[in-house]
Amino acid sequence: MVGVPETVPDQKPRLPRQLVVGEDSYPTFQADAMADYDQAISDYYTSRGSNARPETFTSLVRRHLGADQKHRDEIGAILKAQGFEMPQELK
Repeated sequence: MVGVPETVPDQKPRLPRQLVVGEDSYPTFQADAMADYDQAISDYYTSRGSNARPETFTSLVRRHLGADQKHRDEIGAILKAQGFEMPQELK
């Protein structure tokens, strides 16, 4: 049986268009727009009923980039075994 959720969850804020869209070039970084987005994400995560946490977009990115990247080496080995040429090996 298909039901209807008791409550409608809040929609997660999206990155502002000016931070992700550029015409014939990458968009220029705008610190004030990123700070506003960090605040919006922080408000979103702290107001959630379940899984609430103090988090910002930049802290999520920093944690991801600082995490163990061992899986990337494994993926590279799998691709190489399947015949893909890895750009760093073409030198």
